[in-house]
Amino acid sequence: MPSPRFLPPFLRAVPVADAADEAAFTAYAAALTAQLGMFTAALMIVFTAAYWPLDRLVLPDARFSEAFAMLRLRALAIEILAIVVLAPAALRRFALPIAAVLYGALLGSFGLSLGALGGADLSWLGDAWLGVVPIAFIPFRLGARVLATTFAGAMLPALFFLPYPENLAAPAAAGQLAFGVFAILFTIAIGEVIYRVMRRDFFQNRALDRANADLTALSGSLSARVAEQTRELRALAGHLDAALEAERRRIARDLHDDLGQSLTAMRYTVARLEDRLPPDAEAARDLTDDLSALLDGTAQTVRGFLSELRPRVLDDCGLVAAAEWLVGRLRETTGLVCTLRVEPRLAAEPGVLDAQTALVLFRVLQEATTNVSKHASARSVAVRLDLEGSDCVLRVEDDGVGFDSAASTPGFGLLGLRERLQARGGALSVDTSPGGGTRLVASLPVSGPAPTPVHPGVV
Repeated sequence: MPSPRFLPPFLRAVPVADAADEAAFTAYAAALTAQLGMFTAALMIVFTAAYWPLDRLVLPDARFSEAFAMLRLRALAIEILAIVVLAPAALRRFALPIAAVLYGALLGSFGLSLGALGGADLSWLGDAWLGVVPIAFIPFRLGARVLATTFAGAMLPALFFLPYPENLAAPAAAGQLAFGVFAILFTIAIGEVIYRVMRRDFFQNRALDRANADLTALSGSLSARVAEQTRELRALAGHLDAALEAERRRIARDLHDDLGQSLTAMRYTVARLEDRLPPDAEAARDLTDDLSALLDGTAQTVRGFLSELRPRVLDDCGLVAAAEWLVGRLRETTGLVCTLRVEPRLAAEPGVLDAQTALVLFRVLQEATTNVSKHASARSVAVRLDLEGSDCVLRVEDDGVGFDSAASTPGFGLLGLRERLQARGGALSVDTSPGGGTRLVASLPVSGPAPTPVHPGVV
């Protein structure tokens, strides 16, 4: 016996569903029957009325014209009744039995009108049997389908023969009745095939809708979880960043207070030693000179460390002064052509940026200039600080070798800066290409009221 999955849908068992799915399919079948019934009735009204004037040309015999006129009148009455009955929402749940009764009445009207024509071969009845087949499209269950199709199919010969018993004496009567039985059985079979396909398609679509709803809910849940995890990670990044800056301040303070004072004391001690040396102690004086030079170099190195950890100019004078110091230091240590353009309002009103915003932008500038000096092989670098709307925007552009952003993995420095900016509602973009230099743009919302834009100046 072949596996059910290799059978065509109309040969497989009718799928069994739970009560909710069965109720949904029943409502769907009733709604579909009502909609198709009203549409078909309206279409038949149009064609019945449109073809009526042609009866005198196609059927010149007055007896035929009269019979078909009655057929059209009865058909129009039933078609209009179908629209009237199926239109109210309250009656649509009864659409299936209503459709069976109305279709049976329609076939009965055919039989009553065509029975008057009679004939030896009963050809009108033979043609009318084709009218049984469309009932196959009404989604009845098998038991109801047998009853509805038999009822509708029986109405045609009943009203064809009973009012006109002479038609039973026609030689073709038995053959026509046998053909009618075949038409009814064929319609039942075709209707069951259509019903099975429709039912399977309905439940598959319902299961797909349910799966899509579950997937949407899962996706929403995952999105919410990802958003929550992102917020937590950014909060952690902000906390770690604050802790790092606090540790930098502590180290800078300790270096300045402890090591700086120790170096100063050493220099005084060396100076006192030089004062106590006899005039002819040239060798010892050379050693004290070397020791003084070493102490001066060490002090210079410590001051560099302090500037890297936490430049005093940033805390004392703000971002613009710190940017000027950093760009000047880059110019001195690398020989690059460095320019800094600052929105005059930023220089005129240091309070426009709060301390945390200034610190974040300074760290971005510090990382960007460090990357230029280490990796860019550039000849020049341009830095701009602008106010655009409610954002402070930092741009750093060099003419160095650049890199392939699609093939390269961003370093932890840029990743850290991006997270740092995003944690405060800012953004970082890097535009670069091999041989085309690098352009870094960082934007961060201004905490205070948005300043009035003016033309940038050159520092």
